[in-house]
Amino acid sequence: MGKHQNLFGQRSEAHVSVERLCRTRNGMSYRRKLVLLLACTAALCGCGSNSSGNSNAPAVQISPGSINFGALPVGTKSPPQFLTLLNNGNAPLAISNVTLTGTPASSFTITNGCGTTLASGSTCQIQLTLLPNAPGQATASLSIADNAPNSPQSVAISGTGLAPAGALVSPPSLSFGSILVDMQSAAQTVQLTNPGGETLSITSVGLTGPGASSYTLTNSCGSTLAAEASCKIAVDFGPTAATSLSASLVIADNASGSPQSVALTGTGRARLLPSVIVYGATPAGIAAAIEAAQLGKQVTLLEPSQHVGGMMSSGLGFSDTYASAAIGGIARQFFQNVNTYYAGNPASGGGLYFEPHAAEDVFNSMLAQQSNITIVPGASLASVQMTGTAIAGLTASNGVTYAGGEYIDASYTGDLMAAANVTYTVGRESTLEYDEPSAGVSTPALFGLEPIDPYSTPGDPNSGLIAHVQPDTLGAPGTADSSVMAYNYRMCITFDPSNKIPFPVPALYNPAEFEILGRLSEGTNPPMQITGFLVANELPNNKLDMNTHGYFSTNEVGESNGYPNGSAAQREQIAAEQARYIQALMYFLQTDSRIPKAVQQKVQGVGLCKDEFTDNGGWPRQIYVREARRMIGTYVLTEADVNLQTTVPDSIGLGGYNIDDHNHHIVNIDGAVYVDRRVGYHPSPYPISYRILTPLVSQVSNLLVPVDFSSSDVAYNSLRIETTYMIVGQAAGAAASLAIDAQQPVQDVDYGALSAQLQKDGAVLTPP
Repeated sequence: MGKHQNLFGQRSEAHVSVERLCRTRNGMSYRRKLVLLLACTAALCGCGSNSSGNSNAPAVQISPGSINFGALPVGTKSPPQFLTLLNNGNAPLAISNVTLTGTPASSFTITNGCGTTLASGSTCQIQLTLLPNAPGQATASLSIADNAPNSPQSVAISGTGLAPAGALVSPPSLSFGSILVDMQSAAQTVQLTNPGGETLSITSVGLTGPGASSYTLTNSCGSTLAAEASCKIAVDFGPTAATSLSASLVIADNASGSPQSVALTGTGRARLLPSVIVYGATPAGIAAAIEAAQLGKQVTLLEPSQHVGGMMSSGLGFSDTYASAAIGGIARQFFQNVNTYYAGNPASGGGLYFEPHAAEDVFNSMLAQQSNITIVPGASLASVQMTGTAIAGLTASNGVTYAGGEYIDASYTGDLMAAANVTYTVGRESTLEYDEPSAGVSTPALFGLEPIDPYSTPGDPNSGLIAHVQPDTLGAPGTADSSVMAYNYRMCITFDPSNKIPFPVPALYNPAEFEILGRLSEGTNPPMQITGFLVANELPNNKLDMNTHGYFSTNEVGESNGYPNGSAAQREQIAAEQARYIQALMYFLQTDSRIPKAVQQKVQGVGLCKDEFTDNGGWPRQIYVREARRMIGTYVLTEADVNLQTTVPDSIGLGGYNIDDHNHHIVNIDGAVYVDRRVGYHPSPYPISYRILTPLVSQVSNLLVPVDFSSSDVAYNSLRIETTYMIVGQAAGAAASLAIDAQQPVQDVDYGALSAQLQKDGAVLTPP
């Protein structure tokens, strides 16, 4: 039965009277309406003092039940909000205290409009404001102590302080070092961060100061920066004069302390002509640049990629090497520096074994010690200008033309040499070309210990050949052909779970692509071991250098043949295909049922490294170009030189690595799979003639080639390692310097002066 109904369900007269009163509100003020509405509500629901049975007591109603000021910037005062107190009891309300407590309560202020007494049926208001004095949540409780039965009453008060927009710049200064006048530095980056809770309004970003015209900026920040966000401003330095040039990067905004500034310093260095232009920051190019710089020459080192170090900083961390006593000069210094880098860690093998990023760090450190070397990253060759038989300049992809007295092509592909119309060759000579017993097409070897059927349907020639097996189009053993040995990627991998990236799952994967490996596994007894087709050599910090091994591995045989003379787009396509192939191979080894469980588990246990090639997802940045073009120059080094059957009157260093070839072809011969690959041998250390660096004098007079030098294919198989490239590169740097000093063609450099300089600089010229 309702509170205002009698036993027959009828409403009392008092209830009817109140109801009439509640419906009569026309002409009343808003305040009076609110008081009346609260009174009516109390009367109709039986609230207030009467509900407690005390007819002469005050009763308090507070509206609203809580207040939230929302989010306000620190130091900004909110609009006021109000609490309304209604005494709907039958006696005066005596208010003894109104207090505010909380964390931090000091952010809130109250203005008590209620005084100490509130008559029955009356209302009053308490005003509250929020002025956040710190970022974060502010909470408080308003407590009213009075003589009502439910005293004290409390109301939850809350709000959030937002840190004002801020502007932090990092680093506070940029130093660009010494840069040739009219050259451009690599860009450096300033990060702008808004640590506040409000959007930062950026009015302007600009350069000021006496050297401002020598700096350029690229602003990716726009006009606003959201709370807790960051953006970057790139700055580069292109000195317009040979002097110290300072400026400031200035950022104007609505943050306190605006404007913010970053100090910029750099020095323009006068161009000392003639200079040496080195194309390719490979180990050979780095050694050439350092040697020429040490001899006082101004060196410009152009690198098509964004990183120095070539294959040594792109995965080839387990160095190919030979007799230690045969290795001197800058090559030896590099390995010693690596050993120092690792503080003698035994895993580095005295500096021979290293992580890719460590090699890059060491090379950068060695280059930084030479103030007259300017490195230009991202500068691939676009064209070459000739004046008679002299290179007058080369134009790079950045649109800049670089002119010097001497040029060194240290690229893996001999692009500068080819663009200058120097005669070169690609592929294998015949045995007759240079009277080399090991030259030309090899005698094909059976793939595996037992014959492997090459047909899609075993025994059925009409079913076609399985993937990676080609028809037998090989010439007779010893004949010439145009193929190059297979390339791959040298992957830096780890078995450390905290640093491992799983091998990428390839697109369009088809296990039939590796049928040859599946059949090899099925035919192997005892079960196939991982070392039969992969080799992983230990590097420091739980890493391995993974390389091809055996007849079928990470080399995609035949895929590399178009690379030496290919366009940039064709080379990118070959590199992408080689990456896809290796990723598919890793997936096959982990998942195919024909691969022994032990092998699957070993491959599953390793992966790419999170801390290597961080700008490329852990994948190596360069494909391993084992051989490309070879110059036909003043002297062609051949197998007879490797075997110490000749007299070399102009040694610039020693070779000594084994004659190391990789597969050229996988073919079907009479229903079985065969491979075409030269079987090499280990020579003793042998002298390398200076003349293999020089083109024919009738072609180019100021070019040296320390990677795609003048050599037969057989001899190149021994010379083609980074250690030897550094040895030969150092000689190229010394010869370029001497040619400048004597103002003569590189073909006429005085060997006595060259050998004396190289020996002074630590080179080893005669076999130990």
